[in-house]
Amino acid sequence: MEAVDSKDYPGYVLYRYEPKENILFYDKKNGKTHIRYDLICMFFEDYFGLESEEIKGIIERWLSESYNLSVITTGNFYKHEVHRLSE
Repeated sequence: MEAVDSKDYPGYVLYRYEPKENILFYDKKNGKTHIRYDLICMFFEDYFGLESEEIKGIIERWLSESYNLSVITTGNFYKHEVHRLSE
């Protein structure tokens, strides 16, 4: 995934495969990662029957090992909810 600093949300790093299709938002100030629920979490629920805590563990390990992000906590969002991330 490509990592880019957000123009609309200062202090956030966006992780995406294509422009305007953000998968993760990482808040550099507090270490919180927001994850596209409809792309990531829903996949693990629907295809593997995993519960929320199991998914969170997988995501935290993935972000740590692949992107060197130490995640304090995670939050979910849908594509249309991006505006609420900075609240």
